Amino acid sequence: MLSKVLAVGSGVAYTAAFIDYNRKMLKGQTSPSAMTWLIWSIVCLVGTPSYLKSTGDYWKSIIPLLNIALCVGTTVVLFWLRKFKRPDKWDYVALALGVIAVFVWIHYGSAKYANLIVQLAIIAGFVPTWRAIRIDPTCEQPRAWWIWTIGYFLAFLVVILRWNNQAIDVVYPINTTVLHMSVPILIQRVMLDNAIKNNKLR
Repeated sequence: MLSKVLAVGSGVAYTAAFIDYNRKMLKGQTSPSAMTWLIWSIVCLVGTPSYLKSTGDYWKSIIPLLNIALCVGTTVVLFWLRKFKRPDKWDYVALALGVIAVFVWIHYGSAKYANLIVQLAIIAGFVPTWRAIRIDPTCEQPRAWWIWTIGYFLAFLVVILRWNNQAIDVVYPINTTVLHMSVPILIQRVMLDNAIKNNKLR
């Protein structure tokens, strides 16, 4: 019962993060790239079914299932706002890994290995965001990223509570928890470094 409550909680937190993120986009408070989100959407279209197939558990897969609609929805909003930037080389790496994951799943019939490759694609997909923050830490706002972190951590707890001796099930929630947490931490680090530099110039 607790695992199901936490699963619902993870979905609520995840959805709330997207609402907050899109609200800030519409207000012009963030400047994400439509192309980066398009590639993330393509990757999640591979990651979600492969994770669901690998775990065989809908409760563990609530966030991945929500991710399809919410990630694609955010991409549509970005295209509507014309938030276009030249794709980063790491965007192409993420896309290539997504294609490889599809090939592995279809050719070898392994959803588990396909999903592990997707985890590498997700990591590659975060690199452009990290690079953008190092240039301008105001391009992203930390609150949505912290809420996403909470959602993924709750998803990790769901996997632990519904443990079925498949260690591979925890790779996705651990990977995404750490990655999403890295964004607000990097924002604060860059802003602090910039403040220190500005004080030294005075």
